[in-house]
Amino acid sequence: MAPLKVRYRQLLETIPSGFALHEIILDDSGRPVDYRFLATNPMFARLTGLDADAIVGKRVRQVIPAIESHWIETYGRVALTGETVRFESYSEPLGRHFDVVAFSPGRGYFAVVFQDVTERISTERLLQQARLELESRVRERTLDLEKANALLQAEIHRHERTEAILRQTEAQLLHSQKMESLGTLAGGVAHDFNNILMTILTNVFLMERLLGRQSDARALLDEIRLAADRAKELIADLQTFGRRQPIRAAAGEIDEILGEMEGLIHRLAVPPIVVRFLYGGKGLVVKVDRVQLQHVLINLLTNARDAMVGGGEITISTSAEVMPGTDGQLSACIQVTDTGHGMDEATLARIFDPFFTTKEVGKGTGLGLSTSYGIIREHGGTILAASCLGQGATFRLFLPIVSPEPQPQSRSRCQAVPGGGFPRPGSRGTLLLVEDDQQVRDALSEFLVRRGYRTLAAVDGEEAVRLFAENRSAVSLVLMDLVMPRLGGREAQSRILRIQPDIPILFMSGHSLDLSADSFDSRRRTGFVAKPINPEELILCIERLLGTDKNDVNMA
Repeated sequence: MAPLKVRYRQLLETIPSGFALHEIILDDSGRPVDYRFLATNPMFARLTGLDADAIVGKRVRQVIPAIESHWIETYGRVALTGETVRFESYSEPLGRHFDVVAFSPGRGYFAVVFQDVTERISTERLLQQARLELESRVRERTLDLEKANALLQAEIHRHERTEAILRQTEAQLLHSQKMESLGTLAGGVAHDFNNILMTILTNVFLMERLLGRQSDARALLDEIRLAADRAKELIADLQTFGRRQPIRAAAGEIDEILGEMEGLIHRLAVPPIVVRFLYGGKGLVVKVDRVQLQHVLINLLTNARDAMVGGGEITISTSAEVMPGTDGQLSACIQVTDTGHGMDEATLARIFDPFFTTKEVGKGTGLGLSTSYGIIREHGGTILAASCLGQGATFRLFLPIVSPEPQPQSRSRCQAVPGGGFPRPGSRGTLLLVEDDQQVRDALSEFLVRRGYRTLAAVDGEEAVRLFAENRSAVSLVLMDLVMPRLGGREAQSRILRIQPDIPILFMSGHSLDLSADSFDSRRRTGFVAKPINPEELILCIERLLGTDKNDVNMA
């Protein structure tokens, strides 16, 4: 429970919403007359200007003497009945609008979670003002064109079309906001799971080497690794959905890009399913991450295949089309059409919602299409779906057209090396391991020791700086988590480099932030690996930074 409480505390301290816990105060008759601040998070102080040290333990009438009684009555009802309320409130001193949710974690207590929605309110007012201005113009034009009925009808038609566009734009805005919020949550969950998977994979790796290849437990360890690998793939989908996977885009003609995937697509669509390609996008250059685009097409193809149990036809075509929601912007369109059983309106309306699936339990995660949606949106495009029951389904991917550009040379990735025997502990030097998650820290420390390194372990950036200053002559490399409490990896790096500018530093993170090799200064010998990483790949990355990347030291 302790780690869970710590994670809950970290969540409250990092969520982009204000949070405060209160105790209701009653008079002798049991009527709410005041309430006391028990706890707040940093965002509460940022949004309200009320620092936790100044208000925690105090009554609200001490903090806000002019508070209106109906607020105390409302919060009292929440604390005493368990009712949850939601409302929007305007703070005149702050000049901001807030969306507030109040709920009771236990009788006599209530908590509030609130967000600054001033920009949303302003946008809604601008839309309303634009609508009113438009209606006013239509009325004026109608009066001017009473004698010209044909022109009047044309103006009414234009007005109705504008209203439809506004409604469509509003719906898209609400959907995008929902996807953005869920994406933030998904990224946070993915970070914690990657740390857990890092611990599992490292310990499985150690157990395999300790037990040997002939052990009866080998099959069980293989099952654990397979389960961890499946979880790793699911987390990768969550990170893509949360837009936390870096995009490595390169320009190319849409027909050529799709042609490179044709063989894979044909292998996935086994008979009696037939796939046809219709290329009509010659000369249309797009800038995409080909791996992620392939991921999108595989998702669409898998869904189409599952919708045609008795066989059918899938048509994949390319063409130049106007991107929806733009002022005539031309885009490259990939259209995927199947002859399956189709979808009803209710299913179609939720098709891009995360964790929504019509498949049986265990046959789908509900992340495929929501992930695809996030990938295409991250590329500056959009994706639309159309379907009717019994008439198949059509998905249209719209991608912005760009000018051709030279493609960057691919970089080699760390590769695993085969196993051998245990080296003598400490024979390969000393590493400073900086990781705030104790399980990850313990597992990596054990692995590195068995790999021949002596390790110094630090729980955060501040301890890392102190340990490095005390042991600078012994430390060969710093292996450091990027996101930590108290002092993060980047800040700790800056202080360590002031002590010894040429020390190699290898960052790691479960966030999968947009940190390519180009974002690090090669002259300072720094690198980055994403959790969870195969332990031997980690060793190879360490050896490359140290300049000792030889295959002469292995593990059994």
